[in-house]
Amino acid sequence: MEKSTKTEFLGTDTSYVVSSGYIYPIFGAFRSLLKYDVINQEVSRLFDPLEVWNEVGVSIVQNTFETYTNPQLAGKDKQLWLSNYRIVETQSLRKLLSEAR
Repeated sequence: MEKSTKTEFLGTDTSYVVSSGYIYPIFGAFRSLLKYDVINQEVSRLFDPLEVWNEVGVSIVQNTFETYTNPQLAGKDKQLWLSNYRIVETQSLRKLLSEAR
């Protein structure tokens, strides 16, 4: 029987282990979906992160793994974080434009 591990954010069982050096730049990209309401002092999401993940997740993962083979370097690379952020941000803007039509 294989030993399972828990995912870092959801705590669900998985048989895969992925270094946090790869996970954080991917997870951090979704900050672009957050919106802060100054009046009510509340943070909300522009779109469902899982919906956006289904639309651009492959691109983010490819970008992350094609940039570095060393997870420690990947997790510390500002350009990688920014590039992943922009992938999600661009998709968010596309969705906003399509809603406005």
